Amino acid sequence: GFVAKETEIEFHNGESGTVRVSSSKPIQRQIFAPDFNFEDLGIGGLSKEFADIFRRAFASRVFPPQVVKNLGITHVRGMLLYGPPGTGKTLIARQIAKFLRAREPKIVNGPEILDKYVGQSEAKIRELFADAEEE
Repeated sequence: GFVAKETEIEFHNGESGTVRVSSSKPIQRQIFAPDFNFEDLGIGGLSKEFADIFRRAFASRVFPPQVVKNLGITHVRGMLLYGPPGTGKTLIARQIAKFLRAREPKIVNGPEILDKYVGQSEAKIRELFADAEEE
């Protein structure tokens, strides 16, 4: 392992002569951009929708891992935005990706999935979800 600033080393003088090395604080991976500002998202008029998405999908990720484990909380691993054209689905998806410092989301239009041959539409859907399954 590595010895870092957060590493504590305890020496006990006794019959067993044990040495214990532990981390003084759990290492937490930061998934949100540190200099993030909601106003920079540029999703004017969609703040209610974005707040709802944030509450449902990301609120559990701000708790320490031990609390999440003790409460039996499972994190949301994906989301599906749906609705009529022009309502901001693509904008919200792209801004969430920026917020999370993630790669650009895969945007799919319905006609791209449909195919006139039996089984081809299903194959296209499996292909779309293959990337997500790998992660």
